[in-house]
Amino acid sequence: MDEARSAVLDRGRLESALARPQNAAAYEDADIVRQAATFFWGVAANHAFRDGNKRTAASCSGRSST
Repeated sequence: MDEARSAVLDRGRLESALARPQNAAAYEDADIVRQAATFFWGVAANHAFRDGNKRTAASCSGRSST
């Protein structure tokens, strides 16, 4: 658990990425695919992790990061 906590650079940025799909659902009537894309973009763009923001987003989506 401590290892996961130390990987987070900015908790606020991570929470913002987690809130994006909820916001898209409420205000854009986004379907689940759009919500997932919004989440993955938020993780990659917000740079909430110490290392590997793009790799983390790709890993969450099941896609290769290369």
